[in-house]
Formats: sequence, structure tokens, C-alpha cells
Amino acid sequence: MKGRTCNRWVSPALLLLLSLSGCGVPASRATPPAKPAPTATMAPTGQAPAAAEDGWKVHTSTRWAISFAVPAAWQQTGEDRFEGQDGFARLEPFTGPGVSVDQACEWEANYHRERYGPAPAVSPLSRDNRIDPRHQPCLIHSADAQSAIVLPDPNPVRDEPSFLLLSVDRDHFQGVVRSLDYRLEVEPVPTLSGSLLGRTLPPEQRPHSLPLETHTFGDLTLEEYTIIDARVDGPGYFEFSQRIPPAVMEKRRAWRTPPTRGSLDPVQSDGQTISVEYADSDGVSLADGLIFSTPISVRRDGQEIYRYHLSSGHAGTFPLFYLGNWGGRWVLEVNGMLIVDGQIVNQEWGYDEIFGCQELNGRPFYFFVQDGQTYLSYGGETLPVSYDYVYHGMCCEPAAFNVGGNDRMVWFYALRDGLWHYVELGAFDFSTRR
Repeated sequence: MKGRTCNRWVSPALLLLLSLSGCGVPASRATPPAKPAPTATMAPTGQAPAAAEDGWKVHTSTRWAISFAVPAAWQQTGEDRFEGQDGFARLEPFTGPGVSVDQACEWEANYHRERYGPAPAVSPLSRDNRIDPRHQPCLIHSADAQSAIVLPDPNPVRDEPSFLLLSVDRDHFQGVVRSLDYRLEVEPVPTLSGSLLGRTLPPEQRPHSLPLETHTFGDLTLEEYTIIDARVDGPGYFEFSQRIPPAVMEKRRAWRTPPTRGSLDPVQSDGQTISVEYADSDGVSLADGLIFSTPISVRRDGQEIYRYHLSSGHAGTFPLFYLGNWGGRWVLEVNGMLIVDGQIVNQEWGYDEIFGCQELNGRPFYFFVQDGQTYLSYGGETLPVSYDYVYHGMCCEPAAFNVGGNDRMVWFYALRDGLWHYVELGAFDFSTRR
């Protein structure tokens, strides 16, 4: 998700952005409440941070390009760790799941309720009023417990955590945020596609056929069409559809029907109705305003049984995707996390991200990311196929290339070894195979 520029009022102290701009939420999803969603901002790269509080000292990490201030009376108790009689601050590697900062931040806030209480505010820090929750540092602020900042690791090492966690007690959190100097020169997100993005192809350049590989996994058939080198073009623009011959899309057009139930429709579990909705939030107070999250409420026969706090930085697409009943347990997919009967299972299952949940041929199906690769799970088993990236979670025009599915098939765009593929997976009758 690209950063978005906001031009609303900014407070003088913590520079809390009072509202976000973005594209509309798809009609098929629940509408979140109309609530101001302030987002804290910080000094842009290369500029000095706000001055430290009087009587505070600045600490510069020798491990990461980060500095922050703490009360001068606090004692250093370890590398990037400080404690005093009235509080603490510690900077350390983050040990949870997530492929983006917002996912890591939301998991930390919602998984560790013993740290942050039942109603933390989750909000991205912005640079130059540009809001990019996937890559910018993220606040977790609690009214009655400790607070924290999740940051991307400036020096990521393979097979080690790629985020940092700066934990602070509640009373000193605002002073630490004000003094934070996040001096990492953030590199641009690697480009998945190349030089011809969004260009209309002349008729003579439109292919009449594509290389096809077919694989069978039990009752499923996977058909994978190789489209083009990612250095040349890729999904995200309607024009990319011209690279897929009409015959490919016509082959199973009748199969690609809307699902029989909406992805967020209520489900039945043990004779009770499980539903999900966006809830209201009173926010968490700071000295000069409030920070809001976007709470998601899961209800059993109308009574709330679970609440998940989304980052307030999600503009355009609020990433609440799926509610289902798998084997008598309710499951919820929200921003890369899978919640089963009220427990986030990503870390337990060893997955950084879970997305594309649905029922396929009567069995649970989803994609998961592990060690940088994307895999497919069907009926509790991992299929013997993987990709470097599966296109998903986009809004607006790029959403046309998100994962699609119904109870008979799944279709998606995937990158492997520098090539884009169009893939269909389903319980196809033998007569429809090539």
C-alpha cells in the first residue's frame, strides 16, 4: 500500500493527524464507524527530532540507527535498556509474526493484552504527513498499561526478526515518542513489476496463447499460465489484463461466480450465531488529543466475545476479510492474522501472514507466508507448490487482481522466479482439464 498525503489540521505537540484520506471501502465489506483517526507524526529522515524533555538524556543505539530520550535519572540496565523508579524504556528485536509493520504492530497489541490492556490505540507514525502503515513505525498506546513503538529493522538479517520493539511505560511514552529520531534512510519497496506498467498494448502485441502447466493434488487441479517477465509488466492496472488471451478467461468464466455467502456474513456455531462488525472506540488520551484504533467486534448471539484493534492508518481498504466456521470453531481473517476461537494462531503455526481464507470444495483453504515464500493450505495440508509472492490485499484499481474464489475454485496472480503467472485451482471435472 502506498503512502497517502493528508492535508488536515496537525496539532503542535505530537502532530496528531486528525483524519485520513483514501479510496472507498468496497461495498462488500462492513463500513467502519465515522471516527477521526489521529496518526502521530515524527521528524522526516535527515531532520532533527523534537527536543527532549527538560531533565531527559538522549540515548543513541549502537546497534540500530535510532535514538530516543529518557529521564536523566534512569539507569542503563543493558544495551538499549533503561529503568527508573517511575518507569522504563527498552529497545529490542521483535519476536512476533508479520510481513509489514502494521501487521507486526497489530499482532503485538492484540496478542499481548497483558502488556497493553483490552483497548490499546494502534496508529502509524508518519513522515511529511505521508501515511504508509506497512512500512512506517507504529504506536501502541494504552490508557492503563505499558505502551510501545514497532519499527522496521534498519539492518535485517535473514532468518532473524525484521522489526524492532521499543517498549515504554505509559507515563513516559509521549516524551519518548517526541524525542524519537528514526534516522534510517528507508529504501523504496522492491518493484515487483517493470517498465510497461499501465500501458495499453497494440493488438499485434496481445498474445493468442500462454504456456500452461497443469498439476493434480488429490481432488484439486492447478492450472498455471505463465504471463510475462516481472521486469516488463505486472498486475495492478487494468491494461495488464490484455496480456491474458480471452480464451484463458473464458475457459472457466461460469465457474468464477460470486461466492454463495458473503465473506463477512454471520455463521452458525453450536446453534449460535457468530457475527462480526466494526465497533466504535473512545480513543486513548494524550496531552493534546486522542489516538484511535479501529476495533473489530466478534459477537455470539449479539454479545461481544472478542475484539481486535486495527491500526487507524488503514485508509481505503480496511483489512477485515473473512469470517467462517471451520470444524465447529469460528475463524476470522484480519490483516494477515488468523484468529481461531479468539486466539491469533500465526506464531503458533509458524506463519508470518495468512490470507485468502475461504471454504474450497467443502474444506478450509488459505494462503500463508513462511520464510518469504507463499504456500497454499487445503484441508489442513500444505499443497506441494509455492510462490515468491501472491498478489492480494490491494484496493481500488489494483484490487481487480486480488485473490478471488468461491466454494469450487480459487484464482490468483503469482510471482515465481521473476515471472508472473495466472493460476486457477479447483475441484474441476476431468472433462474441463487440458
